[in-house]
Amino acid sequence: MSGWYSTTLGQICADGGGEIQTGPFGSQLHASDYVDEGTPVVMPQNIKDNFVDPEGIARISEADLKRLERYQLLQGDIVYSRRGDVERRALVRSENTGWLCGTGCLRVRLGDDRAHDPTFVSYALGLKRTREWIVRHAVGATMLNLNTSILSAVPLSVPRVDQQRAIAEVLGALDDKIAANTGLSASAEDLILALARRGETRCILADVATRATKSVKPEALGDAQVDHFSLPAYDGDRTAEAASADSIKSSKFALELPCVLLSKLNPRIPRIWDVVVLSGRPSLSSTEFIVLQPEQVSSSVLWAVLSQPNFMVELKGMVAGTSGSHQRVRPDDVMALEVTDPRFLSNETQAAIRALGQAVAHVRQENEELARTRDALLPLLMSGKVTVKDAEAMVGEVV
Repeated sequence: MSGWYSTTLGQICADGGGEIQTGPFGSQLHASDYVDEGTPVVMPQNIKDNFVDPEGIARISEADLKRLERYQLLQGDIVYSRRGDVERRALVRSENTGWLCGTGCLRVRLGDDRAHDPTFVSYALGLKRTREWIVRHAVGATMLNLNTSILSAVPLSVPRVDQQRAIAEVLGALDDKIAANTGLSASAEDLILALARRGETRCILADVATRATKSVKPEALGDAQVDHFSLPAYDGDRTAEAASADSIKSSKFALELPCVLLSKLNPRIPRIWDVVVLSGRPSLSSTEFIVLQPEQVSSSVLWAVLSQPNFMVELKGMVAGTSGSHQRVRPDDVMALEVTDPRFLSNETQAAIRALGQAVAHVRQENEELARTRDALLPLLMSGKVTVKDAEAMVGEVV
């Protein structure tokens, strides 16, 4: 590629006077230091696909922030998890400026952006070949670990900085649209939850939903493409992915839509998904979900009453098993829990929740398409197979 050259992430940081730094260790920041109000602390669970998710984020006091100020984040920093899913990274945007790089994370700071564009570099780090390189070079037998030396050695191919900015702008337009859609979806979900709080009558969950108990063997579907729901590493919103039936080895639940999926695993218990519409392919889910078929109400209404805080508190109190990923809730116990009886919500309230639920589902579908477009363009732009001008035209059709 004319004008492109090979370098490393460490050299890019050095070019701009930046650095790659480990976040504070546990001895510097304890769980007891976290407060209800204060500066957000970006932990591994907040690192999504190139963005920071503030949901459930920990916070520290002003005094602790001053003590740990060398770990503060600036716009354009890139944050990695040091353990586990080491492929994920998050670009620090303007709304995250001043937050803290938390325990278990690494901070990449490019420094002077006249040398390299941080948004472009964050996309380059998302290339499949780059992510695979990081996984291959991470250390650890049972859990992968990153360090500053490994990240410094990540090989990258980059063009002139003006070309970097042009590529970043094209891909950023898609991410901006995804972010705007996500904000709309979150607002709609908040309204759904507020509407569901109007109910006062109680019932047990088994009165308004049935639980799937029969699993299917994927080979029964032959060579079909399926939508496979599995538990994501960090509870991301994108829970379904297209897969070939023969690539799925263990038994799964076959979904009848619409339905509601509730994770049995702790700490993922607070995640509940309203599955309204999918691609039209057969749909399977991991048996680590409780698959609920709504009775007499829509799936969005059922999702709304199960997402109420009182249900969540009761659910967390039912966890059994050893620590970590082995903790679960028993499906029969869940079905016996009391919930707000959705049948006693007014017809108008139920209709509003159904409409909002459909809107959320369609926004998520649009985000899936936008993400696929971005992920398809990324390697083409990075390889020079598609020009920025052609990419701009393609993006203009979907945003």
